Amino acid sequence: MARRSDLNVSLLSFELDFWGRVRALTEAAKASSLASEEGARAIRLSLIGDVATAYYTLIEFEQRIALTQATLTARAAQQNLTARRASIGIVSDLDRLQAEASLESARAELAALLRQRDAARNALNLLAGYTTEMPAGRLTEIAQPGAARPLPGLAAESLLARPDVAAAEQRLLAANASIGAARAAFFPRIVLTGAFGNASRQLDNLFEDDSRAWSFLPQIRLPLFDAGRNAANLSLAEARKVSAVADYERTLQQAFREVADALSARAALRDEVEAREKTSRIQSQRLALAEKRYRVGLVSFLDVLDAQRESYAAEQAWVQSLRQQITTEVLLYKALGGGVRKDEKVGTS
Repeated sequence: MARRSDLNVSLLSFELDFWGRVRALTEAAKASSLASEEGARAIRLSLIGDVATAYYTLIEFEQRIALTQATLTARAAQQNLTARRASIGIVSDLDRLQAEASLESARAELAALLRQRDAARNALNLLAGYTTEMPAGRLTEIAQPGAARPLPGLAAESLLARPDVAAAEQRLLAANASIGAARAAFFPRIVLTGAFGNASRQLDNLFEDDSRAWSFLPQIRLPLFDAGRNAANLSLAEARKVSAVADYERTLQQAFREVADALSARAALRDEVEAREKTSRIQSQRLALAEKRYRVGLVSFLDVLDAQRESYAAEQAWVQSLRQQITTEVLLYKALGGGVRKDEKVGTS
């Protein structure tokens, strides 16, 4: 039975802290309301990601069921052949029993996959709010090389589309802070993606390799708060005493980290899918050769059984890694906020 090895990168933070209770000032109440709107946008973005993930998971089970059905057909034919050969004394009863056990194992795996497929479809129907049709596509058609790849030189300003970043900015506004000064102080002007759509060196350098801790050191050169609330030359330590500023900095750190993690997982899964596809192809060739050699008596049936198990496991693992690769694209879409905000111009450097 193929084992699942999902990466634990499917959830994002998007922990919005609403300031609806702060109504001392009209501007503060308005900013809090906008933060609530960003919270609603975060929920919609999360729902889009959940629906996409559920849909691709359903396709994964459909493809794995098709592979298992083909395996079941092949093993049934092998079992019939082995039974006939055992009846005339060409092979032993041990080979016949092993063939029967292999066939029943495939039947059990098919039943388990059908059960999981039905559960996945029910989950998709619940998210979509209606009964969905069974998908007809294949993961290999969706995970085309370069599909949905972020453009090289994607600017860091793309993260301004994230609901949590936008909400943190509204909370700064509620505290009468200058968004322009805060961005200049805490927002590193880098590109997120390199030449091939992977994480840029600048993005990788924002974090230490071991702890993934934020290593960017902001400099406050402009007055951060308006209306004379603080002196013009604020030190970084003084600014961090303000909860809204600390919240904004933490939100930016989380946003950059999640994009870096998603891009890293994306690159790793691309290599994994390629390797698993090659493994599946090699194991299929090995199985065909083992069956051919068994028919002429050059190898034992144990060699055939071993080749069957390895080939089946390799096919299943390949399909699973394909789905993981595709859902990582969904994760990256969410990490980037689902697109660029209409009121922001995204640069190229």
